[in-house]
Order: sequence, then C-alpha cells, then structure tokens
Amino acid sequence: MHKILIVEDEQKLRKIMREQLAEGDFEIIEAEDADEAIKIIQEQSKQIDLIILDLLLKEISGAYIFDYLKKNHPTIKVIISSIFDKSEQQFFVDRADDYYCKMDDFAELKYKVKSLLLETDNLSVR
Repeated sequence: MHKILIVEDEQKLRKIMREQLAEGDFEIIEAEDADEAIKIIQEQSKQIDLIILDLLLKEISGAYIFDYLKKNHPTIKVIISSIFDKSEQQFFVDRADDYYCKMDDFAELKYKVKSLLLETDNLSVR
C-alpha cells in the first residue's frame, strides 16, 4: 500500500482529496500547514511515496516545502496543487513530478497519483 501525504490548508478540500484517494486503497496522511508537513516528512520520509502539495499555503509557500523536499528527500514524488493552471504553477515550481489545478475534476488528480506511483513501482522492480 502506498502512503500519500496531502498538504492542504483548506479543510474541506483536504477532506475531499482524502475521500477520493481512499477509494484507490492508499494510506492517506494529512497536514494542514507547512510546520505540520515538515514534521511529518521528517518523521515518515521513508514511508511516504507521494506528496500532494498546495502551492499557496497561508504561512509558508509550498515552493519552500518543495525545495526542502528535493534537497533532503529527492525520491518522494510531488504533485503541486493550486488554483493556477500548469504553466503558472511551473513558474513557481518548475521541477515537480506533476501539477494539479484545483479547478479540474478529482478524477484527474487520481489519474496523476496512480500514474506516478505506477512509475515508481516500475522503477523499483528494475
């Protein structure tokens, strides 16, 4: 079972993401802010396969957390999540594994998650 960390400061959206992804038989953990996210990452980085990271957190930019991740835990896959479209998200974070616009259907997010985790599984088999 894959472990996914959702970093999202909007409780309703975090709940919907959790419910949608729980259907895919993933273990979901959540962080509502940057401090909580960094603490979880430090404690569980070896078990986390993928992070869905809100770009616009209230106190610290998701870009800051992304830079921390790539410097300290480069094997964790990251999907940047924002109300902006992909090209605008890439302006802030240009090296994410994928991007999700919150205006898109949640089926799109599930597809991106499954694709990245399948890619990870295939690489670990080699």
